[in-house]
Amino acid sequence: MEVQVRHNNKLVKPSSPTPSHLRKLKLSFIDQHQGPYYPGIIFYYHAASGDAKSAWTRVHRLEESLAETLTIFYPLAGRNGEEGDNFVVTCNDQGAQFVKTKVNRRLDEHLLDGGASGSDMLLTRPVVSTGEVRSSLPLLLVQVNVFECGGLAVSVQCLHAVSDMSSISKFIHAWATTSREGITKVIIRPSFDTGSLFPIKEEPEESFPLPMEVGGDQKLVLKRFVFNAEALSDLRAKIMATFGSQDKGSDFHKKRPSRVELVTALISRALISIDQAKTGQLRPMVLVHSVNFHTKTQIPIPQNAYGNLFVEYVSSPFLPKEDSDLGLLCTLFVWLRDGLKNFVGQLGKVKDPEELRFKVAASQEKLGELMSTGDAMNLILFTSWCDFPVYDVNFGWGAPGLVSGSKFYVELIFLRDTKTGDGIEAWVTLEEDKMSRFKRDLDILRYANLYHLLCGL
Repeated sequence: MEVQVRHNNKLVKPSSPTPSHLRKLKLSFIDQHQGPYYPGIIFYYHAASGDAKSAWTRVHRLEESLAETLTIFYPLAGRNGEEGDNFVVTCNDQGAQFVKTKVNRRLDEHLLDGGASGSDMLLTRPVVSTGEVRSSLPLLLVQVNVFECGGLAVSVQCLHAVSDMSSISKFIHAWATTSREGITKVIIRPSFDTGSLFPIKEEPEESFPLPMEVGGDQKLVLKRFVFNAEALSDLRAKIMATFGSQDKGSDFHKKRPSRVELVTALISRALISIDQAKTGQLRPMVLVHSVNFHTKTQIPIPQNAYGNLFVEYVSSPFLPKEDSDLGLLCTLFVWLRDGLKNFVGQLGKVKDPEELRFKVAASQEKLGELMSTGDAMNLILFTSWCDFPVYDVNFGWGAPGLVSGSKFYVELIFLRDTKTGDGIEAWVTLEEDKMSRFKRDLDILRYANLYHLLCGL
């Protein structure tokens, strides 16, 4: 696919200057552990009339409303790392990177023929010269792609060091409301006080590379697997039947397996089998799952808090046993539920930021130790956007027909609700050979529909 840049990159600044007393924003001790990576999300919209000219009117409104929205989310127009301090955002209104492109094909052709490379071309990258420092990087990247038919693909990326998925979702919804109805209709006003609530005490010794230096030569592939409601219901019934002889009053039977639990266990089971086939042994498996702690602790965190409000659940090593696929799946499910339940229960006892700091540090230390073991462990990373209303993002021309993710720099499974809300989309980033095996796994074939990355609008 060829993408022509119709206009040069530009910086969109807030439509009114940020007051001087808001110029410095301290990052939190959760922010400090995030590298300079730009997780991305893309919203696809069909043309209303098939008129490409009207699409450019929409693009103009997107740019105009972005400038207005940045007056509320002013740190996203700033820079991180000025004056040698990587843990302060300078709210200097330098602007968000905004790119307009013209795509030489129709949107439906792109969706039917989509692949990882096609998705990547709809995303922008921070424009910096070789050797430039972190402080030159824009925090927010937007690319608006106009197809020949007038359809649009709007991609949004934000530096992970200043925003998690929940927070960037708040920004995107505010931007959409501004575009659709005006800035006065934006109800939520974000609070940027997480740095004061969770202050940094000790700066980490390691320095993170610039984004263009991340990833190395590893060939990663992104694929979209959809588990619909019927498939999940069937899988849930099989797991429940396996435990049918257990006490009906047990904790297991009081709460049926959730969609996320089912898909996490199923994918983990497949990856264990793939790892065994590649290494010739059953290595201990460690699962890492992001947990949003915003409402899970006793700390009075503002509802509109903006920043990184998650902690990594790092499991104890799980040693698989030679067993049937269903038997291993059920064992995995119970192990996963018990581990996460205990972790969230411990979070619920946290009363002050110092306790949370200890939890975050312990998770980071545990993950670091496990990663240092090299090939001794099979590490599986998950993150989830489930329950985030990404299909409600309406800039003024209706809901998106499809929402896609971007390829990650590491092997990772990204879970999200289907458009209907009752299924799960798994956006799986794996090394090329692993992906080839993953697509052929019998349980994946049985319960998931593999789409071209973007088809299914």
